[in-house]
Amino acid sequence: MAGNVDGISRILLVRNDRLGDLILTLPAMHYVRESFPHARITALVAPRTASLLQQCSLVDQILPDDRLDNAAALSRKLREHDFDAAIIFNTSSRNCMAVWRAGIPTRVTWSGKPISWLAGNRRVFLRRSHPPIHESQFALKLAQRLCDRDLPAPWLPQLRIPDEVTARVRSRLAKATGNRRPLFGIHPGNYQSSHNWPPERYASLINTLAHHGAVLVTGGPGEEPLLEQLRSSVPVHLSHRITWSNDLDAIELAADGVRVNALCPGGLFGPWTNKILDEKAYQARVQAAKDEYPLGKGLWPKDVAEAALWLIEGASKIGRAHV
Repeated sequence: MAGNVDGISRILLVRNDRLGDLILTLPAMHYVRESFPHARITALVAPRTASLLQQCSLVDQILPDDRLDNAAALSRKLREHDFDAAIIFNTSSRNCMAVWRAGIPTRVTWSGKPISWLAGNRRVFLRRSHPPIHESQFALKLAQRLCDRDLPAPWLPQLRIPDEVTARVRSRLAKATGNRRPLFGIHPGNYQSSHNWPPERYASLINTLAHHGAVLVTGGPGEEPLLEQLRSSVPVHLSHRITWSNDLDAIELAADGVRVNALCPGGLFGPWTNKILDEKAYQARVQAAKDEYPLGKGLWPKDVAEAALWLIEGASKIGRAHV
């Protein structure tokens, strides 16, 4: 691979968006850390997610970004740190412009946005949707454009949860769920271009799992209407098994010894599928799912519920794995 990493001693990693995206970027941050063991690495992150990086040793400095500053103001803040290189994992126009205006010599961007042709001088040419590429793999490809070496073996983040967080969450879970087990967590919200289920399929999943244990439904800022819509669809006899929260994160659940496994369906089918497609189009969609998705099939709410039950009972048609 072309590129010269000599002289790079101050690196900026831009991941100032959502918690899930930051978690999926941790392997790429680890890759950068191993590639530049003596460099000073700084992460630009959202204030809400900063505490996650404080529990690991992947970066030397954390710059919270509340996203209230425009690109010009952010660039002035970045210029103070005299960075040699930047990797823009969150490829928004604001971030690209700020890094470019900060005068950072080496700028890794994704070629899929027009702004990257101005802001970046090490662009990654990669289609993200056809075939679909996982966010963690996308982040690793961006990091590789700077690190100039083979991608590492799979690496799992090891996060240290503060004792006070453990105590706080343990108390909250006991109050909310009465310590009923198993406990299932569902986060129905999503953002921007990410594929997501319609609310009625999440409602079906919530009601199915509530027959087997307690269910904690979480939402982020601004997702209160979605949670209220789902709450209204819960049968009265199941309502005592379901807890709703807009401020409890997966990292906090892990603090209480709750194993957090993410079930992110690929191809999605639902009651609407047969309504909007004729039989020929439906069969074509089924065949396309076999070619496009790792599981080789489209998924229904009952499939995702079955996978969640498999994590606690050991049987599922979706897959076989050690967790």
